[in-house]
Amino acid sequence: MPSVAWSVESEDIYRQGDRVARYDDIALEGRLDFGLTLENWGEWRFGLRRAVTDYKVDAGSTILPQLDNVDSRGFASRFMIDTRDVLASRGDYLHVEAYSAELWLGAESSYQRAEFFAQHALPIGGNPLYFELAGGSDFDSNAPAYDLFTLGGLGQWAACSIRNCAAMNTSSGASRIFAS
Repeated sequence: MPSVAWSVESEDIYRQGDRVARYDDIALEGRLDFGLTLENWGEWRFGLRRAVTDYKVDAGSTILPQLDNVDSRGFASRFMIDTRDVLASRGDYLHVEAYSAELWLGAESSYQRAEFFAQHALPIGGNPLYFELAGGSDFDSNAPAYDLFTLGGLGQWAACSIRNCAAMNTSSGASRIFAS
């Protein structure tokens, strides 16, 4: 199924806890993918993805490279399982995404990345208890700055405030209970 998306995100860059720059990540992305619906609990999609990205400093120092009209073309795949109930208080959720930018398809650089998020929800006395695990990697393929994993915030690394850190490889785990 074809899809087109336009995104504009601002990303703060920190050095030793101080914000030193803000970058704008502007992308136009198109996908042509095919997939399977797995009854009422899952979906798998695979196809081609093309994105044209601008990654430019909006304020502060130029720490990371600025990129203009970077063309990324490659294969993308998404796999999702969701057996949670309507309130997401019981059941399991898994989301895995992978991307491989390929020079032979016209990408400006070749790299790979994959990430996942898994959650198990269990009701405890009417309140949901969540066990969560997440991770990602660029498999040492030198993913560009606009495609690194941003970290920080609630349930993330304690040393990083919201979107305060970026990495080529990441993993995290958490358990949380929401009381009413």
